[in-house]
Amino acid sequence: PLPPAMAATSPHAHWAEDVLEPRVEDPRGHAVGVRAPAGHLLRVDPDGGEFEMVAAGFRNAYDFDFGPEGEVLTFDSDMEWDLGLPWYRPTRVYHVVSGGEYGWRSGSSKWRNGVPDMASTLVDIGLSSPVGVLYGEELDFPDEDRSALFIGDWTYGRILRVRLDPDGGTFTGSFDHFVTGKPLQVTDLEVGPDGAMWFITGGRGTQSGLYRVTHENAGSRPRSELASAAGSESRARRREIEALHGHPEAAAAALAELWPALADRDRAIAYAARIALEFAPISEWRSQALAEENDQIALAALLALTRAGEASDAAAVLARLSALDWSSLDRAQRQAWLRIHEVALARHPELLDEAMQLLLRARLEPLHPCGDVELDRAMLALLMHLDSQDAVAPGIATLASPEVGPALDAAMSLRLSDHLDAAQRAELFRWLATAKNSDGGHSFRGYLDVIEREALARASESEREQLAALAAPAPRELPDLAAISGGNRAWTMAGLEPYLVLAAKGRDFEAGRAAYAKAACAACHRFDGSGGGGVGPDLTSAGSRFSPRDLLRTVLEPSAEISDQYRNTRVRLRNGRILIGRIVRDDDVVELIVDPYTGQTMRVAAKDVVAREPSPVSPMPMGLLSTLSLEEILDLLAYLESAGNPNHPAYAK
Repeated sequence: PLPPAMAATSPHAHWAEDVLEPRVEDPRGHAVGVRAPAGHLLRVDPDGGEFEMVAAGFRNAYDFDFGPEGEVLTFDSDMEWDLGLPWYRPTRVYHVVSGGEYGWRSGSSKWRNGVPDMASTLVDIGLSSPVGVLYGEELDFPDEDRSALFIGDWTYGRILRVRLDPDGGTFTGSFDHFVTGKPLQVTDLEVGPDGAMWFITGGRGTQSGLYRVTHENAGSRPRSELASAAGSESRARRREIEALHGHPEAAAAALAELWPALADRDRAIAYAARIALEFAPISEWRSQALAEENDQIALAALLALTRAGEASDAAAVLARLSALDWSSLDRAQRQAWLRIHEVALARHPELLDEAMQLLLRARLEPLHPCGDVELDRAMLALLMHLDSQDAVAPGIATLASPEVGPALDAAMSLRLSDHLDAAQRAELFRWLATAKNSDGGHSFRGYLDVIEREALARASESEREQLAALAAPAPRELPDLAAISGGNRAWTMAGLEPYLVLAAKGRDFEAGRAAYAKAACAACHRFDGSGGGGVGPDLTSAGSRFSPRDLLRTVLEPSAEISDQYRNTRVRLRNGRILIGRIVRDDDVVELIVDPYTGQTMRVAAKDVVAREPSPVSPMPMGLLSTLSLEEILDLLAYLESAGNPNHPAYAK
């Protein structure tokens, strides 16, 4: 939740969802109902009386540090459930700038890379679990490491070193592995008084440890002040402009300097200038924005006017956009041109009367498709919002894309159209059947199910049965969990722990794979890129964060430590009935997934709910090892530890 009030000087001030296409919330319930500003960075005065919002649009950044020249750096989380979906955002390091918007939105509505109102990424990391970060300036390390950012990854048991490469008013970066181990579930890192790096491990019931990293030449040289990185003049210029953020009078006085900066070839400077312009009184620059002939300046100024102005300003912006010649715009300018349409209509839906709808359709339909995947995605979403019939056929053609992403984007836009004929609707549902067999994260299939359900609702009664059959993939065989749990081996931690040392060497890879299948792990978990019904976490990295003892405990005692991502909720109703499941909708209706293996849901009216609380019982059943022998359990533990690598030391003879 936000603090009670934000100071008028907050650099991040003109935020909104700015999402036009109807959102699909995460089908497994992640961040349902969370809206902008999402994760945010606040600055507070020493007395705690005033809060300023510096930047926002993060998903789940755990930590930040001050890097070169006091610049703020952070490491933001992905949502691995979105793997395979076109809006998936890998974990990434950000240079957090004043007024920066980083575009995370819940469900299917995450902003896409390249939109002009989103600040840049410093470097994409990929699959990881961001925790603590540390800028190395105070370390007793060589200067090349003292000017690096160190970031912790809990899931894969590592500390990464990010090299910061100056890039005009900001940075880009590259990274390598600095510390790795198994298990090494890093949680935070800091500089000690001795100049060494200290870091701690643990979390979710695992063994915690404190470690110290030193350099072989520690103490042999003074920690001198680092030389300024290249491009410091550009960053200083950016900060001069950022000083205007939140200060209308100063921004108004600097209009003559800000205006050409909107077209600066350094994107960081142009971004800062556009935010500064949004703070200047609109009456002093509205006419100039609407009359500007330089395309780059015009697009930046029109975006600022749309974000900071009223509905009448947005209407004037939409009219002005028609005068910009699409054929003369470069790719980034075309993306900005489309984005301004989207922001204007998202912020001011009242503008979309019949006349505006006809005008915008006439403007956009001749441009679609243009042959650029991302621009066509944005145009199709806009045209579906405008109830275009002409855009349907190109959208259906996109379903033939060899990549799932563009096709899924098209299906998401087409799902609510009433203009699909019978053949086009059948094509959409045949695509759904194919897509359901694609690899993806835990929420992947759920999004496809929403597309199917909403598209089906627009079909006639006579079509629905046939369409549903077209969308049906080959049935997935589910294990008989009751039978598995009914074995007669009552394994306990006390009985198995003395044998854990035998899991470290001389094990059998194929026997471990067979034990993994016998225990039905693949029904709920992905491992080494395959399997998984989207019920539990990916186990590929389990050996990086859990010791064999911890792994064994999670299987034998699944309710001892339950991740918030997979914990169910107990919902008590007025009639005394109790439902247990994962909440995926929570408004006037509460909807729960009550059977994670089949995806079965139940809905109840919110007014009938009298209490809800976290369930103390894990969705993972007890007794999964009951059918395994001691040797099979040891081979299974080695298999999980190996991450699917048959050359792991556990298989050395």
